[in-house]
Amino acid sequence: TARLSPLQHSMQLRMGGSWSLATRLPKLRMRGGKYFAPELLHLFSVMSTILPIGPLEWDKVADLHNRKFPGRDTESLRCKYTSTHRRKVTTGAPYCPPEVREAKLVKLAIRNKAELANCREEYDMEVEADEQEEGDGVVAR
Repeated sequence: TARLSPLQHSMQLRMGGSWSLATRLPKLRMRGGKYFAPELLHLFSVMSTILPIGPLEWDKVADLHNRKFPGRDTESLRCKYTSTHRRKVTTGAPYCPPEVREAKLVKLAIRNKAELANCREEYDMEVEADEQEEGDGVVAR
């Protein structure tokens, strides 16, 4: 049997029975480890299929990403994506890391999706206004 420290021994006496550090102390949230290129490329691949704009879409990205690379929460994935797509690449540099290139492409696709959604909303509002001007919504010929 392993020797117990005085603190462990007193806790064992107070709690009765065997003592286990893992079961008696509150779980501490450990910070995720470093992101490696394969994980980032997978994240950006998932993001390119979903193109997350809102929190529900980001949760879906996190779910799909965690199937292959578990242990990341939605907020840490968003932060990593943001820091990666904001990374500056010098104009004359012949090399851009693949994960940075992918993050910038995803950013462009998300921007295009958001602009399309905004255009649709404006169009729908114009159509509704035209229908209200005509009265009953039936277009006169």
